[in-house]
Amino acid sequence: MGVDGRGRKQLTSGDDSSPSWSPDGSTIAFARASSIFVVPAAGGTPTSLGSDPQASDSEPVWSPDGTKILFSSFRPDTLELDLWVMNADGSNRMRITNTPNLDELDPAWSPDGSRILYSGAGDSSSWQIYVSDANGMNRHVLTHACGACAGNGSPSWQPLR
Repeated sequence: MGVDGRGRKQLTSGDDSSPSWSPDGSTIAFARASSIFVVPAAGGTPTSLGSDPQASDSEPVWSPDGTKILFSSFRPDTLELDLWVMNADGSNRMRITNTPNLDELDPAWSPDGSRILYSGAGDSSSWQIYVSDANGMNRHVLTHACGACAGNGSPSWQPLR
């Protein structure tokens, strides 16, 4: 739709969530039925990027250069939410976090694509915000909340100027 609210067009139907625009504005990634889909921003048929049938994939986020999609995934072998990355066509899926007793979600890319920011909660139910390299290495906690009183979620980056 236009900035004035006119020209609205429905692109998906059903229980779809977590829409994410590609950097060039041509494509929208979203979650549907435990899988990641893409649809042309101008309209068309959504395409599944594939998934492990045992997985529950959600929260897709495009890399700044549009070549990769970062997402959270629940896998029954770990019983945890971890962050994964794949090529924009769904190929080359790789787990980039694998932290026992910690669920990772709400991913966000840094503006230059070199780092990621995300929320994580462990056994204490205390949500923290973490930053790491884009490959999941060199993780650092940015917040230091205490127990159930903490609700650090949905982090985002300041855009580059």
